[in-house]
Amino acid sequence: MSETTFDVAVTADTADYAVVSVHGDLDLLGATKLHRPLSDALSRPVAVLDLTKCEFCDSSGLRTILEAMQRAHGAGRAFRIAGAGKAVVRVFETAGLLTELSLYPSVEAAVEG
Repeated sequence: MSETTFDVAVTADTADYAVVSVHGDLDLLGATKLHRPLSDALSRPVAVLDLTKCEFCDSSGLRTILEAMQRAHGAGRAFRIAGAGKAVVRVFETAGLLTELSLYPSVEAAVEG
């Protein structure tokens, strides 16, 4: 079993939106690393979580995403998810969250809304 590397980066940060991109598995370790940059992104009118390079999401990652969504909505801001692959979308579907989350095929589409 190989160890998966997780990385998170703010790939865009403007007055109108911020994009936080993850690379690797969004598990407990990844969720811990994602928390701070995602929280910072939620101060923008639109926060986008780019999951294009995320192949796995467990309950810890799902909890972090749900908390971000709730914080954004509570503050009257948008929280959007871009580029989620089939495996990650299946986690959202299994959790019954497809209608709750704002999913977009690309970062550009998520920024435009």
